[in-house]
Amino acid sequence: MMDPLKRTAVLTLSLLLAACAPAQRPASSTDGAESALPAPAASESSAAQPPSAEGADRLYRIYRGEQTIVMDGDGNLLPDEEAYTPLYDLLTGAEAYRLRTKNEDTGGDDEYGNPVVQQYCSLCDAKGTLLYDWEPVTYRAAFSGLLIRQDPRSWWSNPSELEGYSTALWNPATGETVADGVDSLQEMGDGSVLALDVTGRTLGVLDSSGKVLSGFPAPADYYYPNAKWGMISADAGYNPYGPYDPGGKPSSALLLDRDFNILFECEQLNLGFYGLRGPYALWHDHGRTGLLSLPSLTRLYSISEEEGDIQYFDGERLILRTGTRNDPLNPWRCFLYDLEGNLLAGPYEQLSPEDEWEDRDAPAGRFLAGNGGTLSLLDRDGGLIRSAELPGLCSFSSLGDGYYTYNIERTGDSPDSFSTHLTGLLGPDFEVVLPAEQYQSIYRLTDWAGQRSARYDLLECGRELPNGVWRFDLLTLSGEPVLGNLSVIGDAGPGRIAVIRGSSMGLIDFSGRWIARRSIYQGLQND
Repeated sequence: MMDPLKRTAVLTLSLLLAACAPAQRPASSTDGAESALPAPAASESSAAQPPSAEGADRLYRIYRGEQTIVMDGDGNLLPDEEAYTPLYDLLTGAEAYRLRTKNEDTGGDDEYGNPVVQQYCSLCDAKGTLLYDWEPVTYRAAFSGLLIRQDPRSWWSNPSELEGYSTALWNPATGETVADGVDSLQEMGDGSVLALDVTGRTLGVLDSSGKVLSGFPAPADYYYPNAKWGMISADAGYNPYGPYDPGGKPSSALLLDRDFNILFECEQLNLGFYGLRGPYALWHDHGRTGLLSLPSLTRLYSISEEEGDIQYFDGERLILRTGTRNDPLNPWRCFLYDLEGNLLAGPYEQLSPEDEWEDRDAPAGRFLAGNGGTLSLLDRDGGLIRSAELPGLCSFSSLGDGYYTYNIERTGDSPDSFSTHLTGLLGPDFEVVLPAEQYQSIYRLTDWAGQRSARYDLLECGRELPNGVWRFDLLTLSGEPVLGNLSVIGDAGPGRIAVIRGSSMGLIDFSGRWIARRSIYQGLQND
């Protein structure tokens, strides 16, 4: 066994080397030289700006390979034992607790000779007051002041590997177990919560205070449940970890109420299908797919496998797709219908709802349609609002607020044809804001903290260099440059973005000026 002092030195040196490694970049380029953008309003040489109060009360992370850099709202680097992860209430979305995590060397080695570390966690309230000091346990978010307290675990493939594993719904105020075996939770949409064990098997249903309403145990083994609209869809008669029995009873999909009464049964059932807007479920049985209205259990529509498949339904509008993918003799074709079966629009090669960011259960107000090199915007009656000719169009999506990305096939066999597509940006009038010439990805800058993410009026535009390295530019929605040639864009919050640019890392504001800036070679040293 390696000498303990030497071992500690090796571990420390490895961490520092990982932290101090410069951002990967082309060997022949200099900082900023790769960007084709005009000079941003705030250049790299801008002096650090006084931080605003907006967004200062949270942490910001930069993910760089296997390394995670954590900063506070003033740009100070935090070691693992001081960095925390907010735990949000499942029912309200409010920050309830703060979790701190650290790893300590056990002095042992695994079968590959790598040091074995033990994870320890401490728990604080939402203001940072210590509640429970370092222990070899971890915590996961729950609801109503409760948490899931469990043993730290690594990857496993068979339940036999979890012998002795402890996890439970737990009350930090009293230190008492509320429900044993709980590993994860799903909000049911009616104020109650579905509890699952570590294998994904249903345990039971709890009310908003943690009181057991049903189950514990459930009347049968229900795996991979999905809870929504106060109901549960789950597989029955199938144990993914049991022995294979080719002559056994085939599994079935069930729709259950929160008391585990069977409401509906079929071969396959999808309660959370992405194309559903409102209280509906998608079922498949004996070669047919159909729609189920909830809670009445009324069958609204069905179609055979030969006729096509359902892509979207909101109670009034239906998108059907026929054909086979990549079959030139019977290609995909999409159609928009009303509930009476009247054809409103189509055929189109592609047809999808204009996604509603704020409420994904609300009916789409408009639809995006693609045919060849034409992208069209349709109203709910299938009428054409506007269109754009985009040669080579292969896919598209909505960024919200009337902005759209589109992808075109990249042609040619030149040495720089390293990516299969290029991405452009359309504005509210379908005008080309950014042509599909420079970027391979364009996304809205998004704050992913909490249970409901927030979008900002900035774009993350990624471009792949010939050597496979990616660089990112920040632009306004109108395509104006903010700051270019970023190696990494990390967490974004109100008024702050964590970034690495060249040999600098820190926080910038939404105009591209540095709030806090330091050399990446300072690693995790808090200077």
